[in-house]
Amino acid sequence: MSELLIEVKYQSRRSLLVCAHAEGQATSLFVPSPATVSPGATVRLKLSFGDASRSFAIAGKVLPIRRHPGAPAGFQLSIASPEERRAWSHVYAFCSRNQEAPKRYAAMIGCRVSSDQLALEGQIRDLSMTGAFVSVKDRKALRVGAPVTIKVKSGMLGLGSTELKGEIIWVGAKDIGGGFGMHFLEAASPVMELMKKHDLR
Repeated sequence: MSELLIEVKYQSRRSLLVCAHAEGQATSLFVPSPATVSPGATVRLKLSFGDASRSFAIAGKVLPIRRHPGAPAGFQLSIASPEERRAWSHVYAFCSRNQEAPKRYAAMIGCRVSSDQLALEGQIRDLSMTGAFVSVKDRKALRVGAPVTIKVKSGMLGLGSTELKGEIIWVGAKDIGGGFGMHFLEAASPVMELMKKHDLR
């Protein structure tokens, strides 16, 4: 099935965030468009915004949804594959910066870092709703753009552990040590859960 290319302009970056909802590891995005699309079709979107000059390209599959009388024209896009989620993460990070800067919390939370074929012990040193800085002893093998999973154990035998999935956006050193910065690709609930457990809010 050939890929459809559709251009869509959101009124603002905030309006795009309102149209996006996390569903497990996938993201569902409402796309306001008069285009006729079929459920299951692969669509590539060229996104632009009324309050910014930058544009992005993302892709996903059209979800079957019921249209209600009077509902705005458009379709629901599922962004699910690793490649799709990686492209979406850049859009999400850009649009989130249009909002009030997320508060960052200093932390010292031990964690297990998994990225590519690596498994490292680390420590979350600061945390916000959109990302974290994780200190690790050996950061040389880490690469910018790589998917990363942070696992924080809690409870007996690690039961009730919290996992944060994201992407490495930089590798280097801060005044609190060497490590990497990451931004989250998934819903905010695991982050809120971790903040609550460690009394960061």
